[in-house]
Amino acid sequence: MKRWAATSAIILPGNYDKPKQPERVQPSVALEPEKKKAATMPKVIQDEFSALPISRQRKWQLRQVRDGNCKRCGRKRTSYPQLCDPCQLYESLYRFL
Repeated sequence: MKRWAATSAIILPGNYDKPKQPERVQPSVALEPEKKKAATMPKVIQDEFSALPISRQRKWQLRQVRDGNCKRCGRKRTSYPQLCDPCQLYESLYRFL
Protein backbone atom coordinates (compact mmCIF):
# COMPACT_ATOMS: atom_id res chain seq x y z
CA MET A 1 0.00 0.00 0.00
CA LYS A 2 1.35 3.40 -1.01
CA ARG A 3 1.42 6.36 1.29
CA TRP A 4 0.57 9.62 -0.39
CA ALA A 5 1.85 12.98 0.66
CA ALA A 6 -0.67 15.32 2.21
CA THR A 7 -0.19 17.76 -0.65
CA SER A 8 -1.01 15.31 -3.43
CA ALA A 9 -4.28 15.98 -5.21
CA ILE A 10 -6.83 13.32 -6.04
CA ILE A 11 -7.21 12.99 -9.78
CA LEU A 12 -10.55 11.66 -10.89
CA PRO A 13 -11.60 10.94 -14.48
CA GLY A 14 -13.05 14.05 -16.07
CA ASN A 15 -11.57 16.29 -13.39
CA TYR A 16 -8.10 16.51 -14.89
CA ASP A 17 -6.67 19.91 -15.75
CA LYS A 18 -3.10 20.55 -16.74
CA PRO A 19 -1.22 22.77 -14.31
CA LYS A 20 -1.11 26.34 -15.57
CA GLN A 21 2.20 27.69 -16.75
CA PRO A 22 3.31 30.91 -15.10
CA GLU A 23 2.84 33.94 -17.30
CA ARG A 24 5.96 35.11 -19.05
CA VAL A 25 7.19 38.58 -18.24
CA GLN A 26 9.21 40.64 -20.68
CA PRO A 27 12.87 40.58 -19.58
CA SER A 28 13.29 44.32 -20.05
CA VAL A 29 10.47 45.00 -17.58
CA ALA A 30 11.47 42.33 -15.08
CA LEU A 31 15.15 43.26 -14.90
CA GLU A 32 14.79 47.05 -14.88
CA PRO A 33 16.31 48.39 -11.64
CA GLU A 34 14.36 50.79 -9.49
CA LYS A 35 15.34 54.40 -9.95
CA LYS A 36 17.04 55.87 -6.91
CA LYS A 37 16.57 59.42 -5.75
CA ALA A 38 19.50 61.67 -6.43
CA ALA A 39 21.67 62.25 -3.37
CA THR A 40 21.75 65.85 -2.30
CA MET A 41 24.95 67.21 -0.90
CA PRO A 42 24.85 69.75 1.94
CA LYS A 43 25.68 73.29 0.92
CA VAL A 44 29.26 74.38 1.49
CA ILE A 45 29.59 76.87 4.33
CA GLN A 46 31.39 80.00 3.23
CA ASP A 47 32.36 82.18 6.18
CA GLU A 48 35.41 83.65 7.85
CA PHE A 49 36.59 80.19 8.98
CA SER A 50 36.37 78.41 5.61
CA ALA A 51 39.79 79.36 4.29
CA LEU A 52 41.67 78.73 7.53
CA PRO A 53 44.08 75.75 7.50
CA ILE A 54 42.50 74.07 10.54
CA SER A 55 40.47 70.91 11.08
CA ARG A 56 36.70 70.62 10.54
CA GLN A 57 36.21 70.14 14.28
CA ARG A 58 38.06 73.35 15.14
CA LYS A 59 36.05 75.26 12.51
CA TRP A 60 32.86 73.88 14.08
CA GLN A 61 34.03 75.01 17.54
CA LEU A 62 34.81 78.51 16.30
CA ARG A 63 31.40 78.76 14.62
CA GLN A 64 29.66 77.64 17.81
CA VAL A 65 31.43 80.29 19.89
CA ARG A 66 30.63 82.95 17.26
CA ASP A 67 26.93 81.95 17.33
CA GLY A 68 26.73 82.02 21.15
CA ASN A 69 26.80 78.24 21.71
CA CYS A 70 29.01 75.98 23.80
CA LYS A 71 32.11 74.96 21.84
CA ARG A 72 32.01 71.43 23.30
CA CYS A 73 28.34 70.36 23.03
CA GLY A 74 26.59 73.12 21.02
CA ARG A 75 24.06 74.18 23.71
CA LYS A 76 23.35 77.85 24.36
CA ARG A 77 25.86 79.52 26.69
CA THR A 78 24.63 81.55 29.63
CA SER A 79 27.37 82.49 32.09
CA TYR A 80 30.72 81.54 30.60
CA PRO A 81 32.53 82.87 27.52
CA GLN A 82 32.98 79.57 25.60
CA LEU A 83 31.26 76.74 27.50
CA CYS A 84 27.74 76.08 28.82
CA ASP A 85 27.20 75.57 32.57
CA PRO A 86 27.42 71.71 32.58
CA CYS A 87 30.54 71.69 30.39
CA GLN A 88 32.18 74.42 32.47
CA LEU A 89 31.46 72.47 35.67
CA TYR A 90 32.94 69.32 34.14
CA GLU A 91 35.96 71.28 32.93
CA SER A 92 36.62 72.84 36.32
CA LEU A 93 36.23 69.56 38.24
CA TYR A 94 38.07 67.11 35.99
CA ARG A 95 40.60 69.15 34.08
CA PHE A 96 43.59 68.56 36.33
CA LEU A 97 42.99 64.93 37.30
